[in-house]
Parts: sequence; structure tokens; C-alpha cells
Amino acid sequence: MQHFKIKKFFAWSVLQRNLTAGLIPPFIFSVIFFVCFLLTFQLFRFTELVVNKSVDFKIIALLVGHIAVSFLPVSIPISLLFATLFTLGKMSEDSEIVAMRSFGLSYFTIFLPFLIFSAVVGQLTYYLNRDIIPYSSRELKNTVVKLTSKGVLSNIKKGQFYIEIPDVILFADDVQNDGKELINVFIQSQSSEVERVIMAKKGILVRKEIPGEAVTGLHLHLYDGNLLIRDNQKNELRKIIYHEYDFPIFTNNFKSSFVDRESTRTNRELLISLDKYKNKITDLKIKSKEHPEDGSIFEEIKAVKISLMRGELEYWSRISSLFQCVSFVFLAFSFGIKRPRGKSKSTIVPVLAILSIYYIFYFIGTSLTRKDMMPAIVTAFFPIFVCTALAYAFYRKLDWQ
Repeated sequence: MQHFKIKKFFAWSVLQRNLTAGLIPPFIFSVIFFVCFLLTFQLFRFTELVVNKSVDFKIIALLVGHIAVSFLPVSIPISLLFATLFTLGKMSEDSEIVAMRSFGLSYFTIFLPFLIFSAVVGQLTYYLNRDIIPYSSRELKNTVVKLTSKGVLSNIKKGQFYIEIPDVILFADDVQNDGKELINVFIQSQSSEVERVIMAKKGILVRKEIPGEAVTGLHLHLYDGNLLIRDNQKNELRKIIYHEYDFPIFTNNFKSSFVDRESTRTNRELLISLDKYKNKITDLKIKSKEHPEDGSIFEEIKAVKISLMRGELEYWSRISSLFQCVSFVFLAFSFGIKRPRGKSKSTIVPVLAILSIYYIFYFIGTSLTRKDMMPAIVTAFFPIFVCTALAYAFYRKLDWQ
């Protein structure tokens, strides 16, 4: 009996050694690989910004760091899966799994270190999602706005059309004071509904701090001119003569293509905003009962509900990241142990098939949630449930003989 316990202790120590030396290095390598892979596509979006606006290397490194951090929640679960597959495959080829089974280690005993490791990594991922990644998203957004604002100040040339501002064409006869003061300004601003043509004798670029926001606004303050407004829906044309007019170039409505509003909020801020959305919906429903003929109230309720669902989706997705890590490791464990020699089986194909099912369910659920057609908690956890159920079905079919 004592001899059997020594063998079992030896098998457990071998398992711990493989976890430390065999799982952690490929996991770290996989995280770095996936982050760099995703980062490559995003860096192309900064090419024009970096080349045309003489951005300092420190700022570039800061931007890359913030973007890389935002990719960690996506990279970590997949890295755990492939690292577990690699470790178990190597242990199977070295007959260490067979040896541990012969020493009396059960399925769960072998899986336990992987389970603990995935739970710890999942908890760290949740903490990243809760505080650090929202901070990085805000800093990224703020930095992009500042760089873009700097580009507006430095790249406007006299006698040349400036088209780097989205949906805006700007022209000035003269540019003074390092681009901050424009003489004889012409602006054309066009959207799907309204087209504006603005002319002014002088314009001054002004930065404005936005209370409660991490970004800075950039406005063009115009003097002595006229404004033509064409409403494409009503087919109306109006002319306004003004002494002073403030034209917003970048405001708190500015959105970087890398982040959205929900992802820039910490969990605490997100919960506060969700409560505000719920209270606003309640108030609007009361208002709709008092004024049932006002159709705009129902449209506003619909818009607030969509914002609420997006916020809830962000909140529950952060919590589900912990369970996603555990589920992916369980899936890898169910396929990672190879059969005895002569009975090899493919592991990558079925794993990728189940991953495809997971992400198909997730993206479909995300689309339905944003349209207020599915609860956010279902979208966040149902793909994990399906993945875990499939992993358990194959786990029970493991051939240990």
C-alpha cells in the first residue's frame, strides 16, 4: 500500500512538472503570437496617422501597447486551448499519461491542475476586462483624438482643400498662427440628411475640454459669414447670416474605430450607466401613457433599449470570460489525450469545428442582442454551455486502455 502511494505521488509530481514546464511556456508564446497577429491588421489603420503627422515614437509605442492590451481577452482563451492541446499531446507521445493512469490517477486528478490553471488565468482575464482594458480603451481614444486634432492644426494649408475630416471639405485663402487662424474660410459638411455650406471671413481652431469625458473637443469658431442649410428629406434650403458660429470638428460624439462607448467604461461605470438606461426607459414608458399619440417617445424607448442591451452584453461578456477559459481548457483536455500507438486520431479538426460552432452562436447572439431580440446573459453564456456540453460528451469517450 505504501509502495502504491509513493508511485501515485511520483505520478502527481510528473503531472505538476509538465504543467509548469510544458503548459506555461506554450501558453505565453501563444498569447504573444495571437496578440501580434491581431495587432498587425490594426496597425495599418495608423499608417496614415503616423506618416503624415510626425508622431513621436513614444506615442506610437503607447498606442501599440493600449491596442495589444485590448486584444488579451480574445487571445487568452484560445491560447489556453492550444497550449493544453500541445502539452497533453506531448505527454501522450511520451507515454506519461499511460504511466499516470497505471499509478492510479483518475481522469479528474489529471485534469485538476489544468482546471486550476485555467480558473486562475480566467480570473485574471476578468480583472483585465473589469478595469485595465477600459482604461486602455479610454487612453487610446483620447490619444487618437489628440493626434487627429494635432494633424488638423498642422496640415491645413492656404489655398488648398483639406479633406481629412470625415464628411467635411475645408478651404482657406490664408492660414496663420501655425494653423490655428484661418482667413476667408469655406466649409462643406454633408450627411445623409443635411448638407451645410459655411462661409466666413475668419475662423479660429479651439480645443475644448469635455466635462466627464476622457477626450478633448476641437471646434472651429467662425466670424462674419453666412450658412446655407439644405434638408434633403424635406427638400428645403435655408440661409442664415451670422456674426459668430461654432462649428464642431471633434466632440464627445467622436468614436475611434478601435473602441466603443461600452468598452471604455469600468464595471462600476457600466453598472451606473445601465441603471440610468433602465430608469430612463421607466420614465419614458410613463410619459408614453400620458401622451400615447406621440410616436417619438416609442422611438426613443427603442433607442435606449438598444443602448441598454449593448451595455448588458459588455457586462456579461466580461464575466463569461472566466468560464470561457475553463471551458476551452476542458475542450482541449477531452481531445488532447491521444490514443495508444497505432490508433492515432486527429484533434485539431474537431476542436476547430467546435470553436466554429462557439463563435457562430456568439456572433448570432450578439447581433440579436443588439437588436433587443435576445437577453445579453444568454448571448454571453449559451455558447460556453454548448462548448462545455460537447467537450463533456467527448470526455466520456476517452479511450484509456
